[in-house]
Amino acid sequence: MATIEQHPEQVLAVSDWSDAERSKASRYLAQRLAETRSDYKSVALASFTLGFAVVGLAWLALGVLLEHWWLAGGMPVWLRWTWLVVGLGGAIAAMVRWLVPLLRYRVNLVYAARTIEREFPELHNDLVNAVLVRPTGGDSRASLIARSLDRRAAQQLTSIPADDVIDKQHLVRLAAVLAVLVVGASLYALL
Repeated sequence: MATIEQHPEQVLAVSDWSDAERSKASRYLAQRLAETRSDYKSVALASFTLGFAVVGLAWLALGVLLEHWWLAGGMPVWLRWTWLVVGLGGAIAAMVRWLVPLLRYRVNLVYAARTIEREFPELHNDLVNAVLVRPTGGDSRASLIARSLDRRAAQQLTSIPADDVIDKQHLVRLAAVLAVLVVGASLYALL
């Protein structure tokens, strides 16, 4: 019977792109992947901020509607405090769940490469392969293969605009929903 030995100290991890003695193509790939990592993080932070604002304003609007229109005489004091505590608890839980990991951890190189390839399938997994195939030791054949992969991925990546890698449509939608909520709250306050 065949068995598989497991070594817990061996973890699949991709370190940062080491381009000290690498080619111009490798340095270009490292730069584009760093830009993608940064763009992904900034879009995720903006998404969290806009989503947090939309949910917070919707929570507040629901409380105002409940207070002014649905409960005769308004909310009792205990319900107001419960509403506040539940809202603050949800805000803290959202920050712990989404914001803390976003600020604490870095975007993996393979994930950044896969994000680019998801938007541009014509890369045919070349970028992920270039990230994963890193020669170790002094094997000249492995180094030759890695340089070839780097060059091929860099050539294909030059035709892709850097701004189109991360999809930002959901940011526009969230901003539009937030604008509608702000206009609605302003009109309600005026009326």
